[in-house]
Amino acid sequence: VPTSAGSLLLGVLYFARASETSQQALNARNRDLTRIFDNVDQGLLSLDREGRIDPERSAIVDRWLGEIDDDTTFADALAHVDADAARGFAAAWKPLRTGTGGARALAALPTEASDGEQHFELRYLPIGGDGWERLMVIMSDVTADREREAQRERQRQSEERELVARARVAEQLQIARDLQLSIL
Repeated sequence: VPTSAGSLLLGVLYFARASETSQQALNARNRDLTRIFDNVDQGLLSLDREGRIDPERSAIVDRWLGEIDDDTTFADALAHVDADAARGFAAAWKPLRTGTGGARALAALPTEASDGEQHFELRYLPIGGDGWERLMVIMSDVTADREREAQRERQRQSEERELVARARVAEQLQIARDLQLSIL
């Protein structure tokens, strides 16, 4: 009997040590993931079926959307940036929440939000298949891209105005030459 009690004790000790090692590995993995979430330049967050933002999210989300508590919905947080996008999100969210909207409601979610100075692209990824459990939201700050696009458009318009002005000058010169030739 002492042998089985000793084996049992060794088994318990082995299990305790393995459990402690697993917990340490899990804690290290959590620290690594937290470091990633704290330093990534995209807003990564997930929503429950009620549209509430889960506490696990990239740190930049709080900088972009303001203070978020346990009951903050994405629509409420998005309203701090863009009230129209928030209303659009809330309207499209209703059928998603009840499970009646499917891909059409998902496609109706806003893909952009802006406060006039900062511009965001929004993408959505259901987690859990057809009967999804959560919705991942990926926010990207596209302000620099929009500024480059606007600069290119201003440059294009400037070049177009220059071409039109040159064409007018050339036309006026031709009229002056024709007039001069008709006088001679």
